[in-house]
Amino acid sequence: MATTRFYIPNLGLGETALPDDQDHHARHVLRMRDGETVIAFNGRGFWATGRLVIGRRESRFITAGPLRQDLPPRVRVTVASATPKADRAMQMVEQLSQIGVQRLVWLNTEFAVVHPDKEGGKMAKFRRAAAESAKQCGRNFVMEIDGPVALVDLLSQAGADTNDFLWGQPTAEKSIFEWLIKTADLKAAVDGHISTDGGKPASYAPTVLIGPEGGWSDTETRLLSADHRVHAVRLTSTVLRMETAAVVAAAIISCAAGN
Repeated sequence: MATTRFYIPNLGLGETALPDDQDHHARHVLRMRDGETVIAFNGRGFWATGRLVIGRRESRFITAGPLRQDLPPRVRVTVASATPKADRAMQMVEQLSQIGVQRLVWLNTEFAVVHPDKEGGKMAKFRRAAAESAKQCGRNFVMEIDGPVALVDLLSQAGADTNDFLWGQPTAEKSIFEWLIKTADLKAAVDGHISTDGGKPASYAPTVLIGPEGGWSDTETRLLSADHRVHAVRLTSTVLRMETAAVVAAAIISCAAGN
């Protein structure tokens, strides 16, 4: 069975050139041979088995059959977090991708120390790390990475697809798991119910809110407390680092959803 995977965003039927980074990985890291069977995916759920052609200047992927499509999960998790320092941010990206988080949004909070440029090199590295993580863990969807965005904008721009905001607080009365198992929208999505909106399968799309190590400002706390969609939940009895809190919350939701 083919296990080597390559990320090709413009994957199509027939023959497609590997992106430069994937070509380098095939030639110089994996030292693959011409004609080997591999899997290619486009990061949006489509994938195919085929063979690798190692040319003089570039490598190409040739499909051995039709493109297959993975359906998006019925429970789609977004993590909105202040940005950790240095390597901790990259670890957070890789681990959330492995768990199956759909989207990571960096927040510009008042007490945050790190503020990545929306179009800068750090964001490009984060997105490459998400793609590599999906490639390695067997996921055919690449986690989206957006931001930075202010908390007020995140809340105001949230569409109808966002069901709840889960605000991690060590002193909250209910744990995140206790809260989730009583959530009707989550249960409907897990049980495969059909929604009343056009007969589509029910889905649940929570957003986990992770503040900076310096905490939320008074203004941000008032904003969160006043929004009826925001629910304070306890992750653990201890105070967690940002990247740990994000991974713990995402893993608990994944377990509750049966992903």
